[in-house]
Amino acid sequence: MSEDLGPLVLFDRPQLRRPALLCAFTGWPDAGEVATGALRYLAAKLNAHKLGHIAMDDFADYVQTRPLTLIERGIIQVQRQPTTDLYHWANPAGERDLLIMLSAEPQLHWHGYGQTVLRLMDLFGADLLVSLGGLYDAVPHTAEPRVSGLATTADLRSRLEELGVSLTDYEGPSSIHTALTFACHEAGKESVSLWGHAPAYVRAVANPKVCHALLVRLCGLLPLPLNLDDLKAAGEYLDETLNRLLAQNEGLRLYVRKLEEQAEGERPAPPADAEQAEDTDRILRDVEEYLRREQHWDERG
Repeated sequence: MSEDLGPLVLFDRPQLRRPALLCAFTGWPDAGEVATGALRYLAAKLNAHKLGHIAMDDFADYVQTRPLTLIERGIIQVQRQPTTDLYHWANPAGERDLLIMLSAEPQLHWHGYGQTVLRLMDLFGADLLVSLGGLYDAVPHTAEPRVSGLATTADLRSRLEELGVSLTDYEGPSSIHTALTFACHEAGKESVSLWGHAPAYVRAVANPKVCHALLVRLCGLLPLPLNLDDLKAAGEYLDETLNRLLAQNEGLRLYVRKLEEQAEGERPAPPADAEQAEDTDRILRDVEEYLRREQHWDERG
């Protein structure tokens, strides 16, 4: 009799050594695509193997996250349902392998989704979950990206501080990351959540600089034998592109300088007013238009 795994669908059952489960979710907790971008880069770089998926029928609101359909000459060729994609990787240089989970953030039944994730961890002996997230923040692109985080144990929190992660103080709406952290805590498993802070005025492209900052901390935490030079170079290229606009756009130059002063503690953040909000919106539009234009010329050239 086959084992009933519920919404968990596995193509393989490899023997893994104390794997860590890494996860990221598109949508609200993925500003600048820094979380999913980091994990997609990691999975590709490590040549991780497809393991299976979590069916999302119980967890997705299909009015918000609609299935994708391909129709050719009146015939439906493909209908792709939202899923949580699962991968695995055997670490040749360490004692801990990896499970990798990429998904849209589920809209429904977070408790049930968390129990499914715990079932996955139990099946492969995973005792650590690391979730990656991204948020837009009033930070300049000229500074090193800020990474904040939280963990379920004092030892892990100390380790995060050693890696240059600022421990989170927050009150407000939460994400699936928090639900999974609570689920791990109640199940006696360790959990870490790392969040990359992306400049709020850079929204037209995925942000490789913040992806790099997240992966540097992740590689230090586990550790992982991963060369990130190409991702670092992509972040430097984005900085160069933004700096060219900085030289041309006085409004952006003044705006970034204010963010630098706030980051250095030289000036507190002023209260927002209607005029300031209008100026910020204009700067956002200018940056987005410039980055799209640069990307267009890069693709042509």
